[in-house]
Amino acid sequence: MAEEIKLTQDEAPESRNFIHAFIEEDIGPGGQFEGMTVHTRFPPEPNGYLHIGHCKALTIDFGTAEKFGGLCNLRMDDTNPTKEDEEFVDAIQQDIHWLGFDWGDRFFYGSDYFDEDYRQAVGLIKKGLAYVCELTPEQFKEYRGDTTTPARSPWRDRPIEESLDLFERMKNGEFPEGKYTLRAKIDLASGNFNMRDPVLYRINYLPHHRQGNKWCIYPMYDFAHPIQDALEGITHSLCSLEFENHRPLYNWVVEHCDLPSHPRQIEFARLGIDHTVLSKRKLRKLVEEGRDSGWDDPRMPTLCGLRRRGYTPRSIRNFCERIGVAKSANVVEYGFLEHCLREDLNETAQRTMAVIRPIRLTITNYPEGSLCAANQLFDYVQNGTIQCGGDWGGYWSGKDTAFELLSTTMDNFTGMDYYIWITQGGGLKCYQDMYGKYNMTYFPIMINHAESGIRSTKPITSIKDMQSMKIRLGGVMAGRAAEKLGINITTVAASE
Repeated sequence: MAEEIKLTQDEAPESRNFIHAFIEEDIGPGGQFEGMTVHTRFPPEPNGYLHIGHCKALTIDFGTAEKFGGLCNLRMDDTNPTKEDEEFVDAIQQDIHWLGFDWGDRFFYGSDYFDEDYRQAVGLIKKGLAYVCELTPEQFKEYRGDTTTPARSPWRDRPIEESLDLFERMKNGEFPEGKYTLRAKIDLASGNFNMRDPVLYRINYLPHHRQGNKWCIYPMYDFAHPIQDALEGITHSLCSLEFENHRPLYNWVVEHCDLPSHPRQIEFARLGIDHTVLSKRKLRKLVEEGRDSGWDDPRMPTLCGLRRRGYTPRSIRNFCERIGVAKSANVVEYGFLEHCLREDLNETAQRTMAVIRPIRLTITNYPEGSLCAANQLFDYVQNGTIQCGGDWGGYWSGKDTAFELLSTTMDNFTGMDYYIWITQGGGLKCYQDMYGKYNMTYFPIMINHAESGIRSTKPITSIKDMQSMKIRLGGVMAGRAAEKLGINITTVAASE
């Protein structure tokens, strides 16, 4: 069982991206791809909608290309016609664009290469590296062998001409499903069972979503995938950890087929989230059985479901980047995904404040044309200004006898709340809240407004007094700090 690693919002690991280290080595002096452009690909299977688990893979594929100024292809892995559909193709493209990634003009289908896949298979037969086998599925299991017993096939030494004839007749639809397979001739005694003469082609009469009934034989993923990568000029084929034991077969196909390049496969651990189903097969079952309203049900971990629930592209990308890239399987707490969303919404969500019963107040002795003293709180921020005049108006709620002039949270800068108070004592106080630690600054300003009942009786001397007597100043609202580029604050003229 994979080791479970709990990542919380208080304990997020530093990124140690071994993939970037490998790529830097490959494109550096003397590397396999020295002087070449980094080229990756994201190859989803169009038999369902993308979920949060896929998001880690596509973030690695597209993000790695962005980091190195390279390219990333989008390729639909539609070599299996069983449950593929154009609906899923469209949904996958929409979700990737929603996350902010783009593949340019490099959009492909695995089925685009069926003719080339077939040609390469014929080439392997002619080289004596593949043969047509007649073992049934039951016999496959029986003859598979174990760690001490090699696998076997009575058809391994079939003559090349006979295999070529049978393979062509398989393509022409002369045999039923399961009658024949095309197998690679590698090593029946290999300790890696993926190398024990794996199947390269099988017969399947289901119509393909793009090719129709043109083909009745389909290449296996382990055969088609490396061919497609090499033909597209992929330098680094990044895939999840379950393909680690398939890497020798990937390299074998590239080395023994007539291909223009030799990509490097690198594996990383898949994303696991506690209490969350990330199996496309199981999610599809929920949809087909009507247990939810569809793939975009807000309860689903699909990207379209998360979008309906209110998640933002930036929060999901931040989540994928912050959990890091590792070689060992791990499980992340769902609460950390929610934390990333709260962080993003705190900076970007629209906030509106209103005064229920506004009454005009006027400060009579403030110098005309001067900047408000509150501007001193933002002198470290680019373009931080508050526009004030001599007839500086605010709004009073009708009950309390103090003002809250400014209230904002600036996580990009200090994570503090700032308040300006006009007090009973005729003064303006700046109140700075830094996670419960308070600093006070006093600015003397006289107030004269008999109708409101504000009189100079005694100054407010404690935070408790101020909190109990605050009034919202509706004419001033703080702008959000955006990416540490600055903040701009402007009062709205008070109305009579």
